[in-house]
Amino acid sequence: MMSIGAVRFVLGKVGMNGLLWGLGLGLFGCGGMAERTLTLVAPVAEPCDALKNPGCQPVYDTCESLGVKKLTITVGVLHGTENTIACPSDLSSGEAIVPIHFVPGENFYMLDARIEKQQETTYITAGPFVEQDAIWRLSLK
Repeated sequence: MMSIGAVRFVLGKVGMNGLLWGLGLGLFGCGGMAERTLTLVAPVAEPCDALKNPGCQPVYDTCESLGVKKLTITVGVLHGTENTIACPSDLSSGEAIVPIHFVPGENFYMLDARIEKQQETTYITAGPFVEQDAIWRLSLK
């Protein structure tokens, strides 16, 4: 624990901005934040058997049919970065690509999603992923 005199000394030398910048390095590392894409996979509402009915297309759930307005996705292992995103309107195509933020430099990443729908909370986990993986996917089943 720093004494008041030590805090005054640090503030006198680096100023408030320098102190906040230094604290930021301690909390987030030197690399700051990075952004990448996440592919959300929609559940199938009406399956399709292409062997029995060639040319048929499955019907996927939409945000409305799932009752989802937003998703909260945490990226990381111990100290994750929380991303709150609106449920994408193009989810009905089967997949939707959304941007997410994370702190780079970890050995691997886990995705923990919290989905609130109809006064219920659902938790979904995906991973592990590494930064070099071309696609990170999260199934909303």
